[in-house]
Amino acid sequence: MSNELISPQNLFEIDGFKTGRIELPSLHLLIDLSPDLYFRYDGPVPDLREYAWRLGDRLYPEEEIFTGINLDKIGGFNKTYFLTETPTPRGCLMAVRSISPRVNVCNEAHEAAEVAVGLGFTQLLEEHFRKLGFALSFGRFTKDEIGIAGGTIVALLHGCTRLLERDFLISCGAEEEYRPIIKQVLASRY
Repeated sequence: MSNELISPQNLFEIDGFKTGRIELPSLHLLIDLSPDLYFRYDGPVPDLREYAWRLGDRLYPEEEIFTGINLDKIGGFNKTYFLTETPTPRGCLMAVRSISPRVNVCNEAHEAAEVAVGLGFTQLLEEHFRKLGFALSFGRFTKDEIGIAGGTIVALLHGCTRLLERDFLISCGAEEEYRPIIKQVLASRY
């Protein structure tokens, strides 16, 4: 057996995280992660509560992963991990609750947009949305509002306008709170 220490970067790789060029799900946004940034997407899962419990046991049992989050009321999540006292390396893990294919794709876009912001790619995300026909500026948006914008744009691109009124909003858990963001996205379309 080797006496070599495993680096934090190797721990992320062992845990299934990727670095380098990745594609954020549903947004089809390619980003180039620096060697100290990692991403892992576990796809739609049937039950976020069970998934979170297994994840905590398997990856980071010493950490309270979901403190204060009601896993029954959210459509997905993303979580950034720091394995050392410094801000890098860091890894971002993402999953969504499997509801239906059309809701899943919007929830994936919501979480993926938040991941882009969390990893420092807000400007690239704005440019990507412009190429898709949406002139948004995220200067005053919160991370969650950018996620709502991402989910809304994907819903519109898939022709799921009814989804905006019902399924996606319900899966987000805060219908009224997000209506102004959805209106901004609709107004930004050109």
